[in-house]
Amino acid sequence: MNSAARNVSLGAGALITALFVAMAAIARFWTPYDLRILHIADKLRAPNAQHWFGTDQLGRDVLSMIMAGAQTSVGVALLSVIIGVCIGVPLGLLGAARPGATDEIVTRGNDLIFAFPALLLAILITAVFGPGAINAIIAIGIFNIPVFARVTRAGALQQWTKDYTLAARVAGKGPLRISWQHILPNLTGLLVVQGTIQFSLGVIAEAGLSYVGLSAQPPTPSWGRMLNEAQTLTALAPYLALFPGIAVLLFVLGLNLLGEGLRRRAGRPA
Repeated sequence: MNSAARNVSLGAGALITALFVAMAAIARFWTPYDLRILHIADKLRAPNAQHWFGTDQLGRDVLSMIMAGAQTSVGVALLSVIIGVCIGVPLGLLGAARPGATDEIVTRGNDLIFAFPALLLAILITAVFGPGAINAIIAIGIFNIPVFARVTRAGALQQWTKDYTLAARVAGKGPLRISWQHILPNLTGLLVVQGTIQFSLGVIAEAGLSYVGLSAQPPTPSWGRMLNEAQTLTALAPYLALFPGIAVLLFVLGLNLLGEGLRRRAGRPA
C-alpha cells in the first residue's frame, strides 16, 4: 500500500471514529429529544423533518436513541480494552521477562481464558450477578486480557534480543525494571494498534450481548437491543433496524480503518 492510500485509510478511520466518539460525548448532555418522555401518539413515524431517523414503537426519536446508544458502545468497548491493557500487558511483560515456570503459567492461563468466548463468559457472569453493562464490560475485558498478554509477550521477546537490553543488564538493572523502563515504551505503537482492533471487536461484542439481553438494560439505549426490538417490526418500519445497523457498521469500519492505517504507518507487514 502506497503512502497516499495509507494516509487516506488513517484519515478516514480517524474521522469516522472521532465523529462517533463526539456523538457519544454530546449525547451525555444533549439529544434532540428527551428519551425519558414517551410520545405514543407519534409512534412508528417514518423519517421526516422533525424526526430524521423516524420514531420507534413507543414514539421515541430514533436519532436520539442512536446517539445515546453510542455512549453504551463506546463506554463498554473502551472500559473492556482498559481492563485488557491493565492486566494483560503486565502479564505479557512478566512472561517474557521470566522464561520458564512463570512464562509457562502465564501462557497456559491465557489458553484457558481463550477457551471461554466473550458471549459464554457473559452468560456465566449474568447467571450469577444478573445482566447489565458492567457485567458485559467484565466479560469482554476478561476476553481481552489474553489478547494483550500474547501480543505484549511476543513483542517483548523480540525486544529482549536487542542490544539495549544487554546494556541495561550490564548496568545492573533487573528483568522487571528493564521491562518497565525500556521494553514497554518500545511496544507502545504495537499496543495502540491492538487496542484499536480490540475496541472495534468490543463494539461488536457489546451489540451482540445487547441483542440477546445480556448487556445494558432498559431504559439505557443500546444499538444491539434496538436491532432486537426492530426484528418484529421490520416489515412495518424497516428503518428501525436500518439505522442502528448502519451505526454499528460505520463505527466498526472507522475503527478498522484507523487500526489498519496505524499498522501500516508503523511499518508492519500485512
